[in-house]
Amino acid sequence: MNKEGGAIALSALQDYTVVDLETTSNNPAFAKIIEAAAVRYRDGKETARFCARIKPKGKFNNESMEINGITEEMLKDAKGPEEVIPEFVRFVGNDVLMGYNINSYDRVVLKRYFSKYAGTEIQNETVDVLSIDKKLYPGGKIGHKLTDAASRLGIDTEGAHCALTDCLICSAVFYKLLAQIEQDPNLKEALEKKTGTQKKISEYKANSTENGEDGPLNGVKVVITGELHGYSKGDAWQLVLDKGGDVTKKVSGKTDILVVADEKRQRGEVTDNERLAIEQIEKGGKIKILSEKEFFELLGI
Repeated sequence: MNKEGGAIALSALQDYTVVDLETTSNNPAFAKIIEAAAVRYRDGKETARFCARIKPKGKFNNESMEINGITEEMLKDAKGPEEVIPEFVRFVGNDVLMGYNINSYDRVVLKRYFSKYAGTEIQNETVDVLSIDKKLYPGGKIGHKLTDAASRLGIDTEGAHCALTDCLICSAVFYKLLAQIEQDPNLKEALEKKTGTQKKISEYKANSTENGEDGPLNGVKVVITGELHGYSKGDAWQLVLDKGGDVTKKVSGKTDILVVADEKRQRGEVTDNERLAIEQIEKGGKIKILSEKEFFELLGI
Protein backbone atom coordinates (compact mmCIF):
# COMPACT_ATOMS: atom_id res chain seq x y z
CA MET A 1 0.00 0.00 0.00
CA ASN A 2 1.24 3.50 -0.74
CA LYS A 3 -0.32 5.94 1.61
CA GLU A 4 1.57 7.31 4.57
CA GLY A 5 1.38 4.86 7.43
CA GLY A 6 -0.58 1.63 7.71
CA ALA A 7 -0.38 -1.65 5.91
CA ILE A 8 -2.72 -3.89 3.97
CA ALA A 9 -3.31 -7.64 4.35
CA LEU A 10 -2.84 -8.95 0.83
CA SER A 11 -4.70 -12.18 1.47
CA ALA A 12 -7.74 -10.18 2.59
CA LEU A 13 -7.72 -7.92 -0.47
CA GLN A 14 -10.89 -8.75 -2.40
CA ASP A 15 -12.23 -5.34 -3.43
CA TYR A 16 -9.90 -3.20 -5.54
CA THR A 17 -9.39 -1.66 -8.98
CA VAL A 18 -6.43 -2.44 -11.25
CA VAL A 19 -5.21 0.53 -13.29
CA ASP A 20 -2.79 0.91 -16.17
CA LEU A 21 -1.72 3.77 -18.40
CA GLU A 22 -0.18 4.00 -21.86
CA THR A 23 1.80 7.21 -22.14
CA THR A 24 4.14 9.15 -24.40
CA SER A 25 7.23 8.81 -22.21
CA ASN A 26 8.81 6.64 -19.52
CA ASN A 27 9.48 9.79 -17.48
CA PRO A 28 6.45 10.21 -15.17
CA ALA A 29 7.19 13.89 -14.64
CA PHE A 30 6.43 14.73 -18.28
CA ALA A 31 4.53 11.75 -19.70
CA LYS A 32 1.17 12.41 -21.34
CA ILE A 33 -1.55 9.80 -20.95
CA ILE A 34 -2.82 8.49 -24.29
CA GLU A 35 -4.75 5.50 -22.95
CA ALA A 36 -6.16 4.81 -19.48
CA ALA A 37 -7.76 1.61 -18.27
CA ALA A 38 -9.18 0.31 -15.01
CA VAL A 39 -10.77 -3.01 -14.04
CA ARG A 40 -12.88 -3.19 -10.89
CA TYR A 41 -12.93 -6.30 -8.69
CA ARG A 42 -15.39 -7.20 -5.96
CA ASP A 43 -14.92 -10.33 -3.85
CA GLY A 44 -11.98 -11.11 -6.12
CA LYS A 45 -14.14 -11.18 -9.27
CA GLU A 46 -14.22 -8.69 -12.13
CA THR A 47 -17.34 -6.52 -12.11
CA ALA A 48 -16.64 -3.56 -14.44
CA ARG A 49 -14.15 -2.17 -16.95
CA PHE A 50 -13.09 1.29 -18.06
CA CYS A 51 -10.87 2.00 -21.04
CA ALA A 52 -10.39 5.15 -23.09
CA ARG A 53 -7.84 6.62 -25.39
CA ILE A 54 -6.95 10.23 -24.77
CA LYS A 55 -5.96 12.90 -27.25
CA PRO A 56 -3.11 14.74 -25.52
CA LYS A 57 -2.79 18.50 -25.42
CA GLY A 58 -0.10 20.16 -27.51
CA LYS A 59 2.27 18.58 -30.00
CA PHE A 60 2.09 14.80 -30.25
CA ASN A 61 5.39 13.05 -29.63
CA ASN A 62 5.04 9.44 -28.53
CA GLU A 63 8.52 8.34 -27.45
CA SER A 64 6.98 5.01 -26.39
CA MET A 65 5.31 4.21 -29.72
CA GLU A 66 7.53 1.16 -30.30
CA ILE A 67 6.10 -0.23 -27.07
CA ASN A 68 2.42 0.74 -27.12
CA GLY A 69 1.99 1.23 -30.87
CA ILE A 70 -0.34 4.20 -30.44
CA THR A 71 -0.08 6.75 -33.26
CA GLU A 72 -1.45 10.27 -33.60
CA GLU A 73 -3.88 9.03 -36.25
CA MET A 74 -5.33 6.54 -33.76
CA LEU A 75 -6.14 9.40 -31.38
CA LYS A 76 -7.71 11.84 -33.83
CA ASP A 77 -11.27 11.10 -32.63
CA ALA A 78 -10.38 10.49 -28.97
CA LYS A 79 -11.65 12.69 -26.16
CA GLY A 80 -9.29 15.09 -24.40
CA PRO A 81 -8.04 14.60 -20.84
CA GLU A 82 -10.50 17.20 -19.54
CA GLU A 83 -13.32 14.77 -20.46
CA VAL A 84 -11.73 11.39 -19.78
CA ILE A 85 -9.95 12.00 -16.48
CA PRO A 86 -13.06 13.07 -14.52
CA GLU A 87 -14.75 9.87 -15.79
CA PHE A 88 -11.71 7.84 -14.73
CA VAL A 89 -11.72 9.46 -11.27
CA ARG A 90 -15.41 8.62 -10.81
CA PHE A 91 -14.82 5.03 -11.92
CA VAL A 92 -11.98 4.28 -9.48
CA GLY A 93 -13.63 6.18 -6.62
CA ASN A 94 -11.97 5.47 -3.29
CA ASP A 95 -10.90 1.94 -4.21
CA VAL A 96 -7.53 0.48 -3.40
CA LEU A 97 -5.64 0.87 -6.69
CA MET A 98 -3.49 -2.01 -7.88
CA GLY A 99 -0.92 -1.72 -10.63
CA TYR A 100 2.47 -2.82 -11.86
CA ASN A 101 5.07 -0.21 -10.86
CA ILE A 102 2.13 1.95 -9.82
CA ASN A 103 3.96 3.64 -6.94
CA SER A 104 6.88 4.92 -9.01
CA TYR A 105 5.09 5.59 -12.28
CA ASP A 106 1.28 5.48 -12.70
CA ARG A 107 0.55 7.20 -9.40
CA VAL A 108 3.02 10.01 -10.20
CA VAL A 109 1.37 10.61 -13.58
CA LEU A 110 -2.16 10.35 -12.19
CA LYS A 111 -1.30 12.80 -9.45
CA ARG A 112 -0.69 15.50 -12.10
CA TYR A 113 -3.73 14.57 -14.15
CA PHE A 114 -6.15 14.31 -11.21
CA SER A 115 -5.10 17.76 -10.05
CA LYS A 116 -5.11 19.45 -13.46
CA TYR A 117 -8.17 17.89 -15.08
CA ALA A 118 -10.37 16.77 -12.19
CA GLY A 119 -9.46 19.31 -9.51
CA THR A 120 -8.75 16.62 -6.94
CA GLU A 121 -5.88 14.83 -5.22
CA ILE A 122 -5.18 11.13 -5.55
CA GLN A 123 -5.80 9.76 -2.05
CA ASN A 124 -6.28 6.08 -2.90
CA GLU A 125 -4.24 3.40 -1.20
CA THR A 126 -2.17 1.42 -3.68
CA VAL A 127 -0.74 -2.06 -4.04
CA ASP A 128 2.31 -2.34 -6.29
CA VAL A 129 2.52 -5.84 -7.78
CA LEU A 130 6.05 -5.11 -9.03
CA SER A 131 7.31 -4.81 -5.46
CA ILE A 132 5.76 -8.20 -4.62
CA ASP A 133 7.36 -9.81 -7.66
CA LYS A 134 10.77 -8.40 -6.73
CA LYS A 135 10.50 -9.78 -3.21
CA LEU A 136 9.54 -13.25 -4.40
CA TYR A 137 12.01 -13.31 -7.30
CA PRO A 138 15.01 -11.15 -6.42
CA GLY A 139 17.70 -11.13 -9.13
CA GLY A 140 17.65 -14.05 -11.52
CA LYS A 141 17.94 -14.22 -15.30
CA ILE A 142 14.35 -13.13 -15.97
CA GLY A 143 13.67 -9.45 -15.33
CA HIS A 144 10.80 -7.71 -13.59
CA LYS A 145 8.75 -6.19 -16.38
CA LEU A 146 5.06 -7.12 -16.30
CA THR A 147 5.57 -9.47 -19.24
CA ASP A 148 8.57 -11.04 -17.48
CA ALA A 149 6.55 -11.70 -14.34
CA ALA A 150 3.64 -13.09 -16.37
CA SER A 151 5.87 -15.40 -18.44
CA ARG A 152 7.59 -16.66 -15.30
CA LEU A 153 4.19 -17.58 -13.88
CA GLY A 154 2.81 -19.14 -17.05
CA ILE A 155 0.37 -16.32 -17.85
CA ASP A 156 -0.48 -15.46 -21.45
CA THR A 157 0.93 -12.06 -22.46
CA GLU A 158 -0.70 -11.74 -25.88
CA GLY A 159 -1.90 -8.16 -26.40
CA ALA A 160 0.42 -6.72 -23.73
CA HIS A 161 1.14 -2.97 -23.75
CA CYS A 162 -2.54 -2.27 -24.26
CA ALA A 163 -3.76 -0.62 -21.05
CA LEU A 164 -6.80 -2.85 -20.57
CA THR A 165 -4.89 -6.05 -21.34
CA ASP A 166 -2.13 -5.02 -18.95
CA CYS A 167 -4.72 -4.55 -16.19
CA LEU A 168 -5.91 -8.11 -16.70
CA ILE A 169 -2.36 -9.48 -16.82
CA CYS A 170 -1.45 -7.56 -13.66
CA SER A 171 -4.41 -9.01 -11.78
CA ALA A 172 -3.52 -12.54 -12.95
CA VAL A 173 0.09 -12.04 -11.81
CA PHE A 174 -1.11 -10.79 -8.43
CA TYR A 175 -3.24 -13.90 -7.81
CA LYS A 176 -0.43 -16.24 -8.86
CA LEU A 177 2.00 -14.46 -6.53
CA LEU A 178 -0.58 -14.44 -3.75
CA ALA A 179 -0.95 -18.21 -4.04
CA GLN A 180 2.81 -18.56 -3.51
CA ILE A 181 2.73 -16.19 -0.54
CA GLU A 182 -0.04 -18.23 1.10
CA GLN A 183 2.21 -21.29 1.03
CA ASP A 184 4.98 -19.54 3.00
CA PRO A 185 3.84 -18.16 6.40
CA ASN A 186 7.08 -16.22 6.95
CA LEU A 187 6.94 -14.59 3.53
CA LYS A 188 3.26 -13.81 3.98
CA GLU A 189 3.86 -12.02 7.28
CA ALA A 190 6.76 -9.98 5.92
CA LEU A 191 4.92 -8.90 2.78
CA GLU A 192 1.70 -8.02 4.54
CA LYS A 193 3.58 -5.73 6.86
CA LYS A 194 5.36 -3.72 4.23
CA THR A 195 4.40 -4.47 0.62
CA GLY A 196 4.08 -1.17 -1.19
CA THR A 197 3.68 0.72 2.07
CA GLN A 198 5.07 4.20 2.56
CA LYS A 199 7.50 3.41 5.36
CA LYS A 200 8.18 5.69 8.27
CA ILE A 201 11.10 7.99 7.60
CA SER A 202 13.11 6.35 10.41
CA GLU A 203 12.89 2.99 8.61
CA TYR A 204 14.85 4.20 5.59
CA LYS A 205 18.56 3.39 5.58
CA ALA A 206 21.28 4.28 3.07
CA ASN A 207 21.84 1.51 0.54
CA SER A 208 25.20 3.00 -0.36
CA THR A 209 26.83 6.29 0.52
CA GLU A 210 27.97 7.88 -2.73
CA ASN A 211 30.99 10.14 -3.03
CA GLY A 212 32.12 9.53 0.59
CA GLU A 213 33.15 12.60 2.58
CA ASP A 214 33.21 14.67 -0.61
CA GLY A 215 29.55 13.99 -1.39
CA PRO A 216 27.25 17.01 -1.81
CA LEU A 217 25.05 15.94 1.11
CA ASN A 218 27.65 14.44 3.44
CA GLY A 219 26.44 15.28 6.95
CA VAL A 220 23.72 17.61 5.60
CA LYS A 221 20.26 17.53 7.20
CA VAL A 222 17.52 17.80 4.57
CA VAL A 223 13.76 18.30 4.65
CA ILE A 224 11.66 17.84 1.50
CA THR A 225 8.21 19.36 1.29
CA GLY A 226 5.90 17.97 -1.40
CA GLU A 227 6.68 15.29 -3.99
CA LEU A 228 9.54 15.88 -6.43
CA HIS A 229 8.99 15.19 -10.13
CA GLY A 230 9.64 11.55 -10.91
CA TYR A 231 10.17 10.57 -7.25
CA SER A 232 7.78 9.23 -4.66
CA LYS A 233 8.31 10.66 -1.20
CA GLY A 234 10.10 7.50 -0.09
CA ASP A 235 12.34 7.49 -3.18
CA ALA A 236 13.35 11.11 -2.51
CA TRP A 237 14.23 10.30 1.10
CA GLN A 238 16.27 7.32 -0.11
CA LEU A 239 18.10 9.56 -2.59
CA VAL A 240 19.18 11.91 0.20
CA LEU A 241 20.40 9.04 2.37
CA ASP A 242 22.32 7.42 -0.48
CA LYS A 243 24.05 10.76 -1.12
CA GLY A 244 25.31 10.78 2.47
CA GLY A 245 22.69 13.14 3.92
CA ASP A 246 20.19 12.87 6.74
CA VAL A 247 16.48 13.40 6.17
CA THR A 248 13.73 14.52 8.52
CA LYS A 249 10.10 15.55 8.03
CA LYS A 250 10.09 18.84 9.92
CA VAL A 251 12.36 21.88 9.76
CA SER A 252 14.28 22.63 12.95
CA GLY A 253 17.28 24.66 13.98
CA LYS A 254 19.46 21.75 12.84
CA THR A 255 18.09 21.65 9.28
CA ASP A 256 20.58 22.65 6.57
CA ILE A 257 18.42 22.43 3.43
CA LEU A 258 14.71 22.66 2.74
CA VAL A 259 13.69 21.46 -0.73
CA VAL A 260 10.37 22.83 -1.96
CA ALA A 261 8.68 20.72 -4.64
CA ASP A 262 7.54 22.42 -7.83
CA GLU A 263 3.96 21.33 -7.16
CA LYS A 264 3.93 23.58 -4.09
CA ARG A 265 5.43 26.52 -5.99
CA GLN A 266 3.00 26.16 -8.87
CA ARG A 267 0.03 26.31 -6.52
CA GLY A 268 1.47 29.27 -4.68
CA GLU A 269 1.46 27.30 -1.44
CA VAL A 270 3.66 28.28 1.48
CA THR A 271 4.03 25.15 3.60
CA ASP A 272 4.53 24.98 7.36
CA ASN A 273 8.10 23.82 6.76
CA GLU A 274 8.75 26.81 4.53
CA ARG A 275 7.42 29.17 7.19
CA LEU A 276 9.66 27.53 9.77
CA ALA A 277 12.65 27.86 7.44
CA ILE A 278 11.95 31.56 6.89
CA GLU A 279 11.73 32.04 10.65
CA GLN A 280 15.11 30.32 11.04
CA ILE A 281 16.65 32.60 8.39
CA GLU A 282 15.23 35.71 10.07
CA LYS A 283 16.87 34.58 13.30
CA GLY A 284 20.23 34.28 11.55
CA GLY A 285 19.98 30.59 10.71
CA LYS A 286 21.97 29.21 7.79
CA ILE A 287 19.25 27.00 6.33
CA LYS A 288 18.96 27.13 2.54
CA ILE A 289 15.64 26.91 0.69
CA LEU A 290 16.12 25.17 -2.66
CA SER A 291 13.85 24.58 -5.63
CA GLU A 292 13.73 21.14 -7.27
CA LYS A 293 16.07 22.34 -10.02
CA GLU A 294 18.61 23.72 -7.53
CA PHE A 295 18.43 20.51 -5.49
CA PHE A 296 18.99 18.24 -8.48
CA GLU A 297 21.84 20.47 -9.70
CA LEU A 298 23.44 20.16 -6.26
CA LEU A 299 23.26 16.36 -6.58
CA GLY A 300 24.51 16.43 -10.17
CA ILE A 301 21.31 14.88 -11.51
